[in-house]
Amino acid sequence: MADSPSPSSEPAPAPQTRWPEHRHANYHTYGVDDYDAYWNNQTMPEDLRSMHVRMLEEIPRFVPAGAKVLEMGPGPGHLFHALQERKYEMYACDAAQVALDQLKAPPERMKRCNLNEGLPDFGVKFQAIVGAKVLHHIVRPDEFLKNLRDKVSPGGYLMLTIPNIVSIRNRLRMLRGKFPALSPSHRNFMTPSEALALMDRCGWTIKGCFPRKHSILMSLFPVLFSRELFLVGQRRDAE
Repeated sequence: MADSPSPSSEPAPAPQTRWPEHRHANYHTYGVDDYDAYWNNQTMPEDLRSMHVRMLEEIPRFVPAGAKVLEMGPGPGHLFHALQERKYEMYACDAAQVALDQLKAPPERMKRCNLNEGLPDFGVKFQAIVGAKVLHHIVRPDEFLKNLRDKVSPGGYLMLTIPNIVSIRNRLRMLRGKFPALSPSHRNFMTPSEALALMDRCGWTIKGCFPRKHSILMSLFPVLFSRELFLVGQRRDAE
C-alpha cells in the first residue's frame, strides 16, 4: 500500500473574492496621488471665493500687516496674492508645481512638498500658517497639527478652512439616501466639533470658528448653515 502524502506545511491560499465589475461604479474613493494632474484637470476660479473673502476680513484681526505668513496649498493663488497686496510677507508650499508656478513671489519663498511628510524648512518662524481645505488631505492630522506648532513663533496662529460635512445641505442629502457632497480629493473627514477638539488637543487654543458669509442664519448657526468653516487657533505654550 502506498504511503499517503504528508500534509503540506504551507497554509492553503485564501479564497479570492471578486466583485462584479458594475459594483465599482458605486464606490466612493478618495485621495489624490498626482496633484499636478489634479490641478491640471481643475477649472480655476477667476477671483476670490466667498470663503477667501471672509478669511481676508478675519486674518488682519489676528495678524498685523508685515507679518510672515505661510499658505499651505495656495491653489490658484488668489488668497496668496490678496494677502501680498495687504503687505504680508507671503510664503507658500504645495504638492503641485503647477500651483506654485502661478505665484508671484521670490523662489526661496515657495517650496514643493508633500504635507503628509511635513512642512519644508524655510529658515524662518511664521506669525501665521494658513490653509484652505488642507487638513482633510492629511493622513495623520493629529501629528500634522502638533508639528505645525514648531513652525510658528510663540503666540502665532493656525488658520484653516474645512468643509462642513454636517451642514444642513449634507444632512438633507443623507436623508434622501445620497452621499454628502464631499470632494474626492480628501483623505479624512471630521465634523467641525471634531476638528476643533483635535486642534485643541494638539496645542492650539481656539480663537474663532467663522462661517463663509455674513448671512443671518450662517452667523447664528454656522455649523448648521455654512458649507465651509474658517477655524482659528493660537499656539498654546507651556506656562
